[in-house]
Amino acid sequence: MRRTFTEGVLLARMALMTLLGSLPAIAQAPLHAVRINPTTLLNYPDLTRLQQQGDAVHLVTYARFAFGLQGHLYYARSGDGGRTWPVLEQDLGGNWVQYFDLAAFGDRALISMHDSATGPHVRTSNDRGATWTNPFLVASQPGLSYGESRVHGHGNNAMVAWLATQPGGTIWATHSADGGYTWNQNPIALDVGLPVLTTAPTNLVKVATGPDIHLFWEHGITVAHQYSADGGITWLPQAQVVGTAPFKVTGSGNVLFLTQGSSVLRSANGGQSWAPISGTGLSAYSGIAVDGLDVVVTQVTGSAPTYQLVLNTSRDGGVSWLPAPWILSTPLNLVAAPPTVQGGQFYVRIGWATLGFSGATTNGVLHSRDGSSWRLMQGWVDRAFWPGPDRNLAITQYATNATQPSSALYAYVHGGHTPHGQGSAGTGGLIPQLVGAGLPAPGQTFALELSAARSNALGAFYIGFGDAVDLPFGSAILHLQQPIGPFVFTASGNGTANLPITVPVSTTFAGVHWTSQAFVVDAGASMGLATSPAVESWIR
Repeated sequence: MRRTFTEGVLLARMALMTLLGSLPAIAQAPLHAVRINPTTLLNYPDLTRLQQQGDAVHLVTYARFAFGLQGHLYYARSGDGGRTWPVLEQDLGGNWVQYFDLAAFGDRALISMHDSATGPHVRTSNDRGATWTNPFLVASQPGLSYGESRVHGHGNNAMVAWLATQPGGTIWATHSADGGYTWNQNPIALDVGLPVLTTAPTNLVKVATGPDIHLFWEHGITVAHQYSADGGITWLPQAQVVGTAPFKVTGSGNVLFLTQGSSVLRSANGGQSWAPISGTGLSAYSGIAVDGLDVVVTQVTGSAPTYQLVLNTSRDGGVSWLPAPWILSTPLNLVAAPPTVQGGQFYVRIGWATLGFSGATTNGVLHSRDGSSWRLMQGWVDRAFWPGPDRNLAITQYATNATQPSSALYAYVHGGHTPHGQGSAGTGGLIPQLVGAGLPAPGQTFALELSAARSNALGAFYIGFGDAVDLPFGSAILHLQQPIGPFVFTASGNGTANLPITVPVSTTFAGVHWTSQAFVVDAGASMGLATSPAVESWIR
């Protein structure tokens, strides 16, 4: 059955998919792209923050005033993994500086915002973005500041940190014990033990997982580090100097990496001690990312007529690297965003341009599943890219006609799964639920996973290539066009079933889009069938 799906159904579509093997022209809209700024000019489109909470997606964008460093923040929300956006351009107010942050944990989401006159504020949602509190001033400040802020949450704990040169310190943090509704009004100065600065600190970076929070910033010509092991309740007695500025930092668990000029430092004990690493084959570092034991480093170098992207990867936490870096050479000016690693997959967003991504003539995302061989994924991605375990999201900017400004920004599911529609109940009122687990990409195996079916029931998965539909099917709804199947299963004793699907290693399958739905034989359901909602899946 698995072989029939992979090699029969998908290969039968091969002739239709050969037309989708190249990047789209700039005037073509990505499939299902939604304009996220229908009325607002987002004049700093790269200043975006996005967090995924299952199928809930939060997006915060920024529009700067014509003067100073202040502007408006706008919130958008999707409830189906980025497929549709019922909330767009929710104005979070003006007078916020461009240094804002977004965190999502459990059912909670937090947005940190800094007002140059009054100080750091937070808005909190306890229902995955459906409702938000008004901006709450977490700590007043005695003077004007343009503080960079970072926010993080875990369980009931939440933390906000910000840069502001005030009496007693230059970097501050405060804590909430109820998920962001009330805050300790006595912030802690985190730069204790460091030399007093004559200039303001800059470049506040957060590396956080669960209750572990690492903060890094440029303290003059040095890089400083602070750490909390309890979600921001307490911090180290003194900040530590760990390198020289400028820097880039990333981490996963107790393993941290910090680049500075032509070197990389690695800490295997949460920043207590650092040691240089070797073997990357790079002479300088433009970006670095880590997820678990997977690490990628990048360097953009060269000048006309030859520009290069040089990168290397490690699968053991930076202990060893590939014998030689992978190199992309081009005669066009090459730009690259910071790399990302997610679920064993490596990504680097790139563009060939004269003025950065905004002037890109061609762009996209380089992808590797083993760290050694790379491919350019299909889909225009010139503004932002967020990989996830089950889906990747992207923002692109383009004009489709003379009346649409080039500042139009569109969000879309670059690859992965999103839910669609409704199911119908079976015995006991249970509605079978269907999800796509794992990223559908060439060489990868993902699964259609069914739950809440009748115990030990007979059922079947069906698929239909193309968009999901909503067609009457007795008392249920059929979401498939020209369904192909059945892929028969018998549910387990707890009402679950799955269908593994392996995507062949071929560019032919880039651009394939299909819809899946499950049907369960159930005498307690209308027509004797309980149905699941649909899942749409994209391969890039």
